[in-house]
Amino acid sequence: MKKIYFSAIFFLIISTVSAQNPIEYETRKEAYIDTALLYPNSNIIAIEAFRNLPVTTQHVDDIISVILTKSTIDFDIVKLVRVLFLGDGSLDTQILTALEDVPFWINNYDTTRGYWSENHMIMWMSSDWLLHESYGKEIDASLEQRLRHYLQVKIDYGFYEFFSTTYYPYTLSGLLNLADFSEDPEIKELATLAAERLLKELLLLTTDKGVFYPASGRTFPDRYNNFYGQNAQHLIYLLTGYGLPPKGTSHSASFLTTSSIDLNNVIASYAQEIDSVHYIAHSIDSVRIIHQNLNDVDRTVMQWSSGCYFHPDFSFETATLITDSSMWNHVDFTEFSVLSGAGPQAISELSLEFSSITVGTVLTGHTYNIFKNREVSLSSMTDFWKGNLGFQQAPVAAAVGTAGVLTFSGRLGQNGFSRPGSNFNDHLPNVIQQSNVALIMYRPKEKVFFYGATQPEVTLYWQESLFDEQSTDGNWLFGKQDENYVAVRRHCTDIVNGFYQCNELEGQTWVIIVGNIEMYGSYENFKDLALDATFETSWYIENEQMVYASSINFDSNLLSYEWIDDESTSIQKDLSLSQILKVYPNPSSEFFNISTDGYVIEHANVSIYNSFGQKLYDKNFLNLEETNIETIDWNKGIYFLQLKNENNEIIAHKKVIKN
Repeated sequence: MKKIYFSAIFFLIISTVSAQNPIEYETRKEAYIDTALLYPNSNIIAIEAFRNLPVTTQHVDDIISVILTKSTIDFDIVKLVRVLFLGDGSLDTQILTALEDVPFWINNYDTTRGYWSENHMIMWMSSDWLLHESYGKEIDASLEQRLRHYLQVKIDYGFYEFFSTTYYPYTLSGLLNLADFSEDPEIKELATLAAERLLKELLLLTTDKGVFYPASGRTFPDRYNNFYGQNAQHLIYLLTGYGLPPKGTSHSASFLTTSSIDLNNVIASYAQEIDSVHYIAHSIDSVRIIHQNLNDVDRTVMQWSSGCYFHPDFSFETATLITDSSMWNHVDFTEFSVLSGAGPQAISELSLEFSSITVGTVLTGHTYNIFKNREVSLSSMTDFWKGNLGFQQAPVAAAVGTAGVLTFSGRLGQNGFSRPGSNFNDHLPNVIQQSNVALIMYRPKEKVFFYGATQPEVTLYWQESLFDEQSTDGNWLFGKQDENYVAVRRHCTDIVNGFYQCNELEGQTWVIIVGNIEMYGSYENFKDLALDATFETSWYIENEQMVYASSINFDSNLLSYEWIDDESTSIQKDLSLSQILKVYPNPSSEFFNISTDGYVIEHANVSIYNSFGQKLYDKNFLNLEETNIETIDWNKGIYFLQLKNENNEIIAHKKVIKN
């Protein structure tokens, strides 16, 4: 079996729809503004200023009341800046006075504001720059270089938070403020080009239903549910006219409808049919080179914006900046504050030891697959940190009419698909996609289980109510909405709390196929082709390495992959002992009891590490069934227990807490 490899060199097959009429865009824009004024909300203030109407002072007062305490206040500051430039001047003194005490960049002991992800960076920098240009605000010495560099990177390489329904709209607001109001002609032009690129990428995966359900570098689960009315959907409706006309206004639409930039090229870029492979941004090896001319703080933050936080290659710089700026108590870093006393070098070494946890945040240097045919789409990232802990990523996603279909790993939230915002996937899959078919393989690395809440479950997100027809045949699940089709080959047929879910520690393989009447004719023909597909999966040893192999041959479209042990160490079958192994009380102040619930483990080894990777306990047992570990002298914090068998193989993990 040979691994299918797609070149990172861009290739593209596009069938374009006749270019959208720019005049129709202007008509939609004016109608949108009229509707927004009929259904006003807190985003209306820029539109009111644009129309020379009195700005609702209550909305301005609400922003100012939390301007020093709200962690994401930059989302609102960009709105105030827009009012300054579009309004009649009556609110200028109030707004400028409120902004005087707001820090716009890294500052010591800050516990609240985040300046470092891509969308935050441009909102803070654009506001700072425009207030400096037009109102004489004092700025830090590196702002101009940092801003120009940021804009050029987006134009040259694209966006780190790629295809993000959540974050694209906020990045756009910062770019549009610069494009519309900057006095510097170069910054104005750079911001315009970056905004055009962002909007073109938004349309790239937008379907004829006006739906945008992409695989994404940073997103939230609820963005794949009821897309109409979401922030990004307002932009899509304005540009294409597809989807339902929104009521009220969204954050980003209040910027787009009041912007003067020429969007003809963006509107004309929409295509109904795409089959392509892209390379996202630049390789991780190039990160330091690309940002080398920035000072230490700006370079580190720019690296963070591409997800290079505690990655082993960048963790020393991360720890240095957080320590030097006394930000271990910052809301974004409190989860890691237990490391604050370790020092940058120790943190760097720990990051390497737990690389399966620390590398999955990186958002640059990835192969991205796109398939779109009118009202269906399928997209994915190939070899995207497979087996590692995820962070807000959706590695594969499909749109079938208005229904989103995707898989995700980890335990379901209390309300089904609701998931922690910081941890969409507990372990990332490897995805092979060829046109409208995706082979999705899960094989979690051992140390992702050190993270604590990580679970082996893989769940299919499937909105049954959105399909006109639905059926199952063996492992296959089929759905039809209008004349759009989807087939999912589940790893198993289990249903947990109403969701299709499989719980297997070693590995799982799922398949997603999309189609429509133009591609396959009838829905029955599409289903027959899926049922005739050849699917194989197996485990075998080759050169003393464990290999997990899977393949699907659908309608002469063959996809296969061999996941070799050195890429992700196989979880042993005995790791089911993680469910049998009991550690209590947990948390504990004086001791932990360990029990195997009556299951005797011969020649077992128990070791416990602190969060710095230091081994505090290590003991061999001839027959392990129960034992007691005293912890009264341990420091408060999180510890990691490993259970190994006689072959020194890790067969269970547990997180334990000393309080």
